[in-house]
Amino acid sequence: MLTPNLSRLGAKSNIQSGRGRTALFEAVLRIKENSSGKDLQESVEIINVLCNLAYPGNEVDVNVPNPKLYNRTALMMAIYHGHAEMAFPLIQHPRISINQQDAGGYTVLSLAALGGMTDIVKEILEFDEILVDTTEYRANQTALMLAAERNHHDIVELLLRRGAKPNLKNSNGKTAILRAVEEGNLEVVSKMTEPQWAVDLFCLVSSLCTSVLSYFTRDKSASHGSAYTLHTPEANLSPRNVPRHAEQSNPGYHSKTSQIVPKLSVHLKKN
Repeated sequence: MLTPNLSRLGAKSNIQSGRGRTALFEAVLRIKENSSGKDLQESVEIINVLCNLAYPGNEVDVNVPNPKLYNRTALMMAIYHGHAEMAFPLIQHPRISINQQDAGGYTVLSLAALGGMTDIVKEILEFDEILVDTTEYRANQTALMLAAERNHHDIVELLLRRGAKPNLKNSNGKTAILRAVEEGNLEVVSKMTEPQWAVDLFCLVSSLCTSVLSYFTRDKSASHGSAYTLHTPEANLSPRNVPRHAEQSNPGYHSKTSQIVPKLSVHLKKN
């Protein structure tokens, strides 16, 4: 019980070291890939002790940003490293600033969506003040876009149910569903094309829209009210019709999209 005793004697809880670390940061960052389960449990216990310090004028500030680590907080670092056990007591702290952004614009929600931490996302979405559509600065990506491009379909559904806007576009004019199509993530595409989400499949401004999603046009002669047909020949999926930036950023782009286009066509016909 050294930590509360030190605090009682006047040790400052929020002083940062030369590396920008507070006691909370040290508790989180002491855990490495080769750390034992015992080490992790000790860190969780330290975090719980620190979060419960209540000496007047010396309460722990869980929102202190580390200027040496992209202005991330201890909670952001716990999520970034995938340590849900350490993240939960920090999320539950009464003074947590749940919408705080790091130097790149990432929030704890976007980091958790990026890392596929479903239980953490659920906990964060319980906050009344949560801003689900906050974008990071480099590409203006929302948590929904980040989850969609990594095929975290459970998180995609959680975000949509919490009111995330599916038709927002990043700085390249791409929506979450287009990022999912680019990555060949059929589970996400299937989820997002459910009618209750009102995802706009056609109002996409990037050149990739023309080469991929424009293959789908309304079938006016179909008896099913929401049927779609695939009119463009498979030959049009040749590499020369794919934007160069897409090929360069993702060497598997051609194979992924060529697989998902016919599957998506079948899925749309069913819905």
